[in-house]
This record gives sequence, C-alpha cells and structure tokens, in this order.
Amino acid sequence: MGISKIRPSIKYFLWIWLMIYSSFLLLLNSCSEISLNFSELERTSGFQISDPRNQLKQDMENKATFDNPTENKEGREEKTTSKPANASEIDIMNTPMKVEENGNLTSSIYFFPVLDEDKVHCNSGLKKQLRNSSGRSLIHVCEKTWNACNLQGTCAVIQKELIHMYNVSDRIFGENRFDEVPKDGCKFGYGVMDYCLDPFYSVAADLQYYRPGDVIFVPATVGLLLPDNSMHNGYFIIRDQGSNINGKGRFDFYSGFLSWNDPKNPFKKIGLDDKNTKLTYLKISGERAALIRKERLFPKVP
Repeated sequence: MGISKIRPSIKYFLWIWLMIYSSFLLLLNSCSEISLNFSELERTSGFQISDPRNQLKQDMENKATFDNPTENKEGREEKTTSKPANASEIDIMNTPMKVEENGNLTSSIYFFPVLDEDKVHCNSGLKKQLRNSSGRSLIHVCEKTWNACNLQGTCAVIQKELIHMYNVSDRIFGENRFDEVPKDGCKFGYGVMDYCLDPFYSVAADLQYYRPGDVIFVPATVGLLLPDNSMHNGYFIIRDQGSNINGKGRFDFYSGFLSWNDPKNPFKKIGLDDKNTKLTYLKISGERAALIRKERLFPKVP
C-alpha cells in the first residue's frame, strides 16, 4: 500500500527534473545562437555590431582602468587622473598635514610690471623720483610708471634700452623707498627679509597675523594650469606683505610678469582678482608645510 503511493511521486519528480533540464539546454543553445547571430550580421552587413555582453565587459575594464594604473601597448605603466603626477606630489599627499587655521579668503593679485619708457614719452618736468632709503634718487620716471612701481612694490623700468629692476625696501614718511635689484639677485623681485618672490606660489599677507614662510593651502587652485603648462598643487608660501593687505585671510597672490588684467592669468580665471570670490583656505604647519618649503627652495626659488 505504501509502495503504490510512492511510485507516482517519483514519476512526478522525474518529470519536473526533465522539464528543467530541457529548459536549460534550450537557454544554452539560444545564447550560442545570439553570439553566432552577431557574427553573421557583421559579416553580411559590412558593419561592426557591438555585442551587449562585450560592451558590459568593456565597461568593467574601463572602471578598472580609472581606478588603477594600466599598461599601454608598449608595456609602460600609465598613471590615470586619479593618481598624483609625480613622486613629489605623492610625498606631499603622504605627509601629515596639521591645520592651524581655515576660512574664506579675501584675495587680490599683484605682479611684476615691465614698463618701457622708451615707447612712452612724458614731460621731463613732470617726472617723479624713485628714491632709496637714504633719500638718494635712483631714477626719474613718468608718473604712470611711478604709480605702477609703488602699487606693485616691484617693477622693471626700461630707459635707453637698459633694464633697471626696483623693489620696495622701506617706507619713510608715507613714501615707499626702493633698492635696485642686482642682476644676479632674485629675478622675480624680493619680498620681505630679502626673500625671493616665487611666481604663482607666493602670497603677501598681514605680518601681524602671519609669519614669512607660513604655508597656505587653497583647494580651488589644485590642478590649475600655469603658463609653463604645469599644474598647481594648491600650496602657497607667505613671502611678502602689502600696505593694503590687512587682517586674517587677506592674501595678495603673486603672478610674476603676468598682469592681473591679462585674460591668460590663471589666477584671474578663478576670480582671485575679485575680493568677493571668498575661496576656502587653510593655513597648515608641520611636516607637510616643511616639505612645501623644501620643494619651492624657500627662501630662494626653484
């Protein structure tokens, strides 16, 4: 009696198993036909047809390429955009960073003007003097040149095809006093304490709140393309001060010989010429700040 009840159950189970196995064989055969159909369609149409399964595989490979270094056809390792560009950047990223201050900066740009007075003529009676700390006249220049030298704090003046470079050294009775920069001196001008100005990596700040050599990090400048086609790493060193640069978070960014009005000035492109831009900044110290100073050869320049 028990055996007669079991036998129909076994038959039913075998029938279900056979149906599942047959379905699996049909599905496997369909996949093979799909692959063959793509190949046949490519052959007969003359067009390259993308198999969706291959596209999925390619998408997975592309993701792996973005996340990891790959090798090109010559077998050389290529670094992706998610990796640092050189060993120096890797060292900086792997070095501890201590943040002492952060906030939104108030910015401006200053530069090293080259003023060709051989091309600009002014009445000699209206010329003004650039004088040194002892009051001795260094050169007589047109008023426009005098204003530019005083505003920027450093300048080059061309007269009779000779170039003279001047840098503010002192301020006496409300008047800036200048030194002539020697030809073997800092080629981009001097900041405070005779520190060389480093184009695109120097800032002027209020020395009541900051010290020369302090390092400022501005995230918005990371990857900024510079005139020499290098990418900015976001770090600046305080090397200068300014009569109108007052308070915490107030920085004047130095762009070398590139005018603040030049549309090619990378600082202008991100709004550093506008005091209302208010980009984020961090003042850092410790090992990473020391590494930045070493990389920029502070107080000299690379």
